[in-house]
Amino acid sequence: MASKQVIYTDKKELILLLKTGTGREPRNFISDEIQHISFGYVKCGLLRQLIGKKWERRITVVVKKLTVQYYEHSHKKNFDQYVEDLRAFCRRNYVTLNDFPE
Repeated sequence: MASKQVIYTDKKELILLLKTGTGREPRNFISDEIQHISFGYVKCGLLRQLIGKKWERRITVVVKKLTVQYYEHSHKKNFDQYVEDLRAFCRRNYVTLNDFPE
């Protein structure tokens, strides 16, 4: 299965492809609408813990009335690119960023 990109950044705009009943729908958010973006670790489910993985990375985007989360296991191919793009987007547009804890 081909992994498609679901997060795009522009100069002042963030485009997220959100799951709907029939596929994915693009939603555009200007930087003023975004409350904060955070990167963190979450505990894996029981099945992943059985194969030896305890923690996985997660991206959380909080926009007015909407919270979107992207997990590393679902977006393996593009996850690191998402992190770099979102870091640059936050620096450029002064959006609050909570980065991975040390």
